[in-house]
Amino acid sequence: MTESYPFISVSTAVAIATGLIAILSPFFFPLPCVMVFALISGFLFPPIVLILGALLDTLYFGGHGLPYFTIISILATLALFSVQQFVKARIMS
Repeated sequence: MTESYPFISVSTAVAIATGLIAILSPFFFPLPCVMVFALISGFLFPPIVLILGALLDTLYFGGHGLPYFTIISILATLALFSVQQFVKARIMS
């Protein structure tokens, strides 16, 4: 049985909650846990991975070299978008 709230659906609330956990995770958890949280929330809302990659580069970028977290997050966001579109196409057909 699904509950309906006056202003927000349950699936949207779950997506918002996982996104907030992923955004706050670099401040409280080690990097492997942050990546797991990013992938979990990325399945619900793929751009959160890109935002998290930029946040990680802001926190850990030493000022020289390439912003590796942002580059990896761009690739992961594109992969998650394609997976999400594939899953939606498989459900629809």
